[in-house]
Amino acid sequence: MSKKNGLALFLVLVIISSTSSWAPVNELEDYDKFYTPVEIDNGNGTWTLQYQDDGSGGFMDAVISSDNPTSVNSSSTIIEISSDPQNGTEQRALFGIDLSTVGFMSNITIISATLELTIDTAPSIDTNVMGLMTYRDWVDPTWNDATPALGWTEPGAESNTDSGGPISFVPATPSSTTISLDVTNNLRVGQQRNSQGNGGFVG
Repeated sequence: MSKKNGLALFLVLVIISSTSSWAPVNELEDYDKFYTPVEIDNGNGTWTLQYQDDGSGGFMDAVISSDNPTSVNSSSTIIEISSDPQNGTEQRALFGIDLSTVGFMSNITIISATLELTIDTAPSIDTNVMGLMTYRDWVDPTWNDATPALGWTEPGAESNTDSGGPISFVPATPSSTTISLDVTNNLRVGQQRNSQGNGGFVG
């Protein structure tokens, strides 16, 4: 039986400690040229920063499909993920944010981070959606390749050198309208890379 989900619009929520060396946006004029997140004071010593793709850059998404392994699909407004064990085919979604492009600060403490996805078409049966971190930067990826010049170690980013880390399983039901994936470690790794000048891409 094939399982399919249609996803649209993604939002990254980051909760940071207010003891970090950080100030609200009206005191961060230098970052206006990058991206201005929505900032919420949680009233408990932490702030929530909301980064939503508004088309100004810094966000990337793509679909890779085992039955069309050389196809590039990085411009769809709806991201379909599916798994068909009978045919042995899969279609996976990749979501990325470049912390250096959105002006993410390197001197704040990340308490937690989630990737919020809006479901366009819910699955017909209960389904577990699994989220993994990609260890490689990817641009215009396909099932076979992370970039036009560099292949995945294993097709579909299956290798431990392609993806891994803590596995986040999130249930999606026929009545689900959103799903939320824990990407705390992803953002911490990206923040560290960005602060070291190694690029801040997180996928």
